Amino acid sequence: MGHDKTRTRVIEITSDIITRNGIRAARVDEIARAAGISKRTLYEMFADKTTLIYRCLEQLSARRREVISREIVSADMDSLHRIFRFVDEYISSLYVLDRWFLADLKHRVEFVDNYESDFVWWKGNLVDLLGSGIDEGYLLPDTDVNLIAESVLSHSYELRVADHDKEAQTALMRALLRGIATMRGIAEIDAMR
Repeated sequence: MGHDKTRTRVIEITSDIITRNGIRAARVDEIARAAGISKRTLYEMFADKTTLIYRCLEQLSARRREVISREIVSADMDSLHRIFRFVDEYISSLYVLDRWFLADLKHRVEFVDNYESDFVWWKGNLVDLLGSGIDEGYLLPDTDVNLIAESVLSHSYELRVADHDKEAQTALMRALLRGIATMRGIAEIDAMR
């Protein structure tokens, strides 16, 4: 197996481990064994475990961003449906991951940059979608889109880390978004059920 293919395989194996079991569960000897290489070879590819995990986080974020940009942000549908799909995708993405992984990601100094850059991406897109919702008459014109976007994303993240139920969280976000909707928006939201 070539160096690039081996590197890709190591990143895939590590990504699978950390998303299922959290960052703390990633053991270099287990990763190397699963990839069919020695620890020395692994350390020749990645300076240390932190570098390897950081590369995994970058790849996971890039893949998710690409799919969401293509399927939701640029989708041919009204802004209200895109907002709901976007928020639902965000919440769903949190429940694919181990909650300890999310706690580690936000609070471990070496991974905080990744968390913050991911949050900025999600927030920027949600702010734009909320702005479109105002422009299309679905959301109230005096809505503080920055505050709403930050609240939806940060509360969803913290509720997941605290192990709250996904369905209850989705209902809460739906109620929050309904609360900033115009009469037209409320009618459309109620019809989505």
